[in-house]
Amino acid sequence: MLKVIVVGKKAEPFITAGIENYERRLGKQFRLDWVRVPNANKADEAQMISKSLRPDDFVILLDEAGKNLSSSEFAEILTDNFNRARRVVLVVGGAFGVTDGIKNRADFIWSLSRLVFPHQMVWLILVEQLYRAEKIMTRHPYHHT
Repeated sequence: MLKVIVVGKKAEPFITAGIENYERRLGKQFRLDWVRVPNANKADEAQMISKSLRPDDFVILLDEAGKNLSSSEFAEILTDNFNRARRVVLVVGGAFGVTDGIKNRADFIWSLSRLVFPHQMVWLILVEQLYRAEKIMTRHPYHHT
């Protein structure tokens, strides 16, 4: 199972529909446990995020200053952690980022793009990338490389 922690208000209907579309397609290993943290100051958001983390989690923080990955590289990170039986937690912080404490807790900091996306759009892109990673891992033709 994957845990996805997002900061922000409930997603717009078109975002929710897109997320639900990809979630229906995901296999058992990729079932998502969503935790939505309400907008607050960064310290309060960090405290709420931290409460959802376990010491042995592999935490991937999505941040514009992170490392760009190909979809195949992302799938490799997931495969490696699944093989180690580690729970993977993906964190999408608030509009003003996360505290240094959350950045330091992250095992990997990932940038989806150098572009800036609407916050909720990142949630949808993330779920599509999880679906794509699953298809890469199972050698399904959805991913054409």
